[in-house]
Amino acid sequence: MRGPEPSSVDGLDTVWSSPTMDDRLKQVQTTDLTDSRLNHEFVAWLKTSGMNYLLMLLLVACAFLAWDWWNRKQDEAIDTAWTELSSATSPAALRGVADTHASVDGVAELSLLTAGDILLQSARTGLRPGLAAGDEGAELTAEDKTSTLQEADGFFAEAVQLASARPGFAGKPMMIAGLFGRAAVAESAGRLDDARTHLEEVVKISTPEYPPLAEQAT
Repeated sequence: MRGPEPSSVDGLDTVWSSPTMDDRLKQVQTTDLTDSRLNHEFVAWLKTSGMNYLLMLLLVACAFLAWDWWNRKQDEAIDTAWTELSSATSPAALRGVADTHASVDGVAELSLLTAGDILLQSARTGLRPGLAAGDEGAELTAEDKTSTLQEADGFFAEAVQLASARPGFAGKPMMIAGLFGRAAVAESAGRLDDARTHLEEVVKISTPEYPPLAEQAT
């Protein structure tokens, strides 16, 4: 005599044999296969072309970092140059600023022009730069005045040369200032023909952008 057939426990047989559970199992298997295929393709891509693209991205990132660093260094260099220029009070110190910061636009020319003007005023007053009347060793001899004027002319001439190398109209104001300085030095030294020559150059350079300066030089 056959015993009773085992019955399902809490409907488990029904659940495991339901279409919904079968579909879920198929979806899980399909997802696993898809993920496995994608992982395999990604690994293959890394082995073939992936490293080249990653290297390109790395180079771009490095270039950006280098560009940012360069800009910050340039800003720091400009700030340092102008700070040192504003604090320099002697021709020797201004010469040092011009030599150290020659790559910073305008700083070298301004340093040279300022140094030339200090020496020109020294020759005119007969007092050494930084000293007042009555200070020991303040007065210049005739030879000192001559050498001081020559040194001033050298500063002005160098400023004109540097400014003339600037493209376009950027260097013209510096050139004009330097030529006015050279004309003043020549006049103080009694070389009137040289002074006139420098002023004629001012007129030529000032036209047509700076008519007031051209008029002042005539």
